[in-house]
Amino acid sequence: MRFGYFLFIIIIIVSVSCVSGPKNLTEQETVSTETQEDTAVFSAANISQETYDSTMVDVQRFVEELNRLIRMSNYDAWVAALSKEYFEEISSPETLRRASESNAMRTRNITIRNAHDYFINIVVPANSRVNHRVDEIEFLSETRVMVYSLRTNREGVTEKLLLYDLEKIDNTWKIN
Repeated sequence: MRFGYFLFIIIIIVSVSCVSGPKNLTEQETVSTETQEDTAVFSAANISQETYDSTMVDVQRFVEELNRLIRMSNYDAWVAALSKEYFEEISSPETLRRASESNAMRTRNITIRNAHDYFINIVVPANSRVNHRVDEIEFLSETRVMVYSLRTNREGVTEKLLLYDLEKIDNTWKIN
């Protein structure tokens, strides 16, 4: 069940991130130039150990609080923990349709109609992330990190499980 949930979330993230469609050449050139400039300015290698450690503590606290509010089924607090873009993504008709068509929802004859349905029927019951701790973060920018939990599989190989993509917006961590 846990693997299925993580796979479902990854599929949703990947498919929704591909929804924007092709850009014209001028937009692509602009995006390419901006990306090169961002890369030149930011490098994860330049993050100090002090910054990494303090960010890790902040992220661990955020995830612990997020786990608590999910366990309590606190929809409003959960929504407050989402970036505007992520909320729009999970509220999109396409995401809601795909969620409704998942085996878990079809088996239980549940239709996901809005973000509240998504939270109550997918986030809260799956709740598998609540049992994972934050073991590692990876900086994508000065204000954005990927959050991982490490686990050892049956073969003894350590695996990184993606828990969250977080961004610091107005000095507050949000699920991105």
